[in-house]
Order: sequence, then structure tokens, then C-alpha cells
Amino acid sequence: MAHTFGNDPQGAAPPRLQSGLRGARLAAMVAILGVLLLTLAGCTAQEQAALRRDTTVATTIAQSEFERRVAAYAATYQLAPRPPGDLQAVAESYMRRYQPGPEPRVFESSYVYDRKGRLLAELFDEGRRIWVPLSSMSPDLVRAIVATEDASFYTNAGVDRRRIAGALLRNLANPDQLSGASTITMQLARNLFMPPAERFAPTLDRKINEVLLAQELTELFTKDEILELYLNLAYFGHLAYGPEAAARTYFRKSAIALTTAEATLLAGLPQQPANLDPFINLDGAKARQRIVLDLMVRRGLLDAAEAERIFAEPIVLAADPNRQPALAPHFLQYLRGYVAGLPDAPVLGRDGLLLYTTLDLDMQTLGEQ
Repeated sequence: MAHTFGNDPQGAAPPRLQSGLRGARLAAMVAILGVLLLTLAGCTAQEQAALRRDTTVATTIAQSEFERRVAAYAATYQLAPRPPGDLQAVAESYMRRYQPGPEPRVFESSYVYDRKGRLLAELFDEGRRIWVPLSSMSPDLVRAIVATEDASFYTNAGVDRRRIAGALLRNLANPDQLSGASTITMQLARNLFMPPAERFAPTLDRKINEVLLAQELTELFTKDEILELYLNLAYFGHLAYGPEAAARTYFRKSAIALTTAEATLLAGLPQQPANLDPFINLDGAKARQRIVLDLMVRRGLLDAAEAERIFAEPIVLAADPNRQPALAPHFLQYLRGYVAGLPDAPVLGRDGLLLYTTLDLDMQTLGEQ
């Protein structure tokens, strides 16, 4: 595990401190900004030298506290060696270790079929998810997500230093808080290692851990592996986690079969999944799609005419699965009880099972009439 100190901009982001240490960090940032501003204003060399001395003292204090926080990080998180198994098993291993709770932690929907292979029900607890490899996702969706969430993803080391520096400047007036600047790898770090209640706490303490976790994840996993982990854990609203569940929920198709218009609409949802749920706020989701397409044009992934054509394509949503009547509800209740009584019983709402039953839906429907 390698971490960079010294002049790395990450060193300018120490953890939450006691009042005196907070003041030291704030003084460091103010002094650094002062050097830049006064130089631009044409101050004398003597004035600049005095200011640089003050900057050195303040940043030394802040650096000491940052290194202390890195030591605390090393005592808390042990990512290496990489857990065995496929990427879903890796995510499960990390989440069991750092986010204990109902298992499996990487929950998946279970599906119940009748004797002719017709779907009777999707069973889930916390939400819908079907883990799929990156190769089973629409390339348009992957490109749109990267363009929207982390344009430097393929070249950064888990952290976008310019965005971190920008976030520091934006939050200078409130040194206990740091928001924004999260790369895809930093967002993955949140989802893998931080309980939901801590993921969006706007504190430097949390941001420092994100930075270090992201750097270490970049050392352990390829970019494609990071994308597969990130996308399958991402929340797309309407109880849909990951692209496959999102594509089935909103469009009744697999993630690989999404059109470019559908893919760019989905790509905008993870930022505000509750507010942009297409079943509830299609206009808001379309407005976000416009932003996604504009970013793709800016990154050179589309030209302006293509973006306009894609945006103009009508979005046809499937029927809301949460509002569909249950098929054979009494049989499903019996099935739940039967499975619960088995030795080492699986959890129907979490284990991702495919259950093929002897029920004939046609005969069951006739019997219920």
C-alpha cells in the first residue's frame, strides 16, 4: 500500500480536528491562498517571504495531523490481500467485514417461475439487484456514467487532485466540511466500506478515508473491475441497484439491450435517485439526461447533433413493477414458508435464487376465479 505525502494536494485535507488544530489547518489554507493572491497582486518579495514562512509553520502542523490520520486509517482498513473469488464475492467479503448486517450483504432478487417457465414473482428485501459483469452492460451506459461522474477515471489514481483542491477552496469558510470532488473510485469506497449513515457526512474525516481507500482500490483492481463493482452497487432509484435491475425495472429489458437514449437517462439517476425516479419525475430525469448528453459532447464522446437526436428520442417506460398485482399470492406465501423451514434455509429476498415450481399458472388462475 503506497500513500503520497509532501506536496500532494491530498495532504492539504487533514481530518476533523479539535478547535486549536482546526485553526491551524484553516491558517494553512488561508496562508497558501494569500501567497497566490498577493503574488498576483504584485506584492514585494519581502512580503512574500514573510508570508511563505507563516505558511510553512501552519502547513507543518496540518501535515502532522494528516499523517496521524493516515495511521488511524491503516489501523482501521485492511484491503490487501485482495479477497478471493469473483468481484461479487470480493464485494461481499469487504461489506461483511466493514458493514455487518443481514447476509448476504450484496443482496440479489430471487425469481419464482411456474412449471412452464413463466415468471410468477420477484422476491426482494432491501431492493432489486442482479449482479452482471461489465460485458453485460450497455457500453453507452458505461461511457455516459464515466463522462458524468468522473471524466478522468481512466487516467487518475482513484483521486482527482484538481477537484479535491477545488473542493477545499469552496469549503474554506467551513473548515469542518468538505463536499464534492468524489471520483467513481471514491464513491465505490463509500459503498463498500462505509455504513449508509456515514457515507455522506460532509466532514474532512470521511473525505480523507475516501481518498486513501480509493488509492488503495486502484492498486488492487483494474479500471474495468472498479467499474463493475461501482455500477453493480450503485442505486438507480425505485429500489433498483445496479444497471441490470434498473434496466428491468424501468424498461423491462436487460442492461446490454438499452438504447442510447435509455442508457443516458439511467446514467443521470445515481446522483439523485429519489428525486429523479422516472416513474415519479420523468421531466426531472429528462433534464438530467440533457446534462449527461452535454457532458458527453464536451468529452468528445458525441457530437452536438447526435446528442440532440438522442435527447429527442421518446422515453417509453415499462409498467411500474411496484404496482403490478401479485400472481398466485397464496402459493407464494406457501413457498416462503416451505423454504424457511429447510435446513440452512436461503433468504429468498437476498440470495438471488431462481425457483422453478410445479405450479401451472393457468390452472391456478382458473382455480382462483
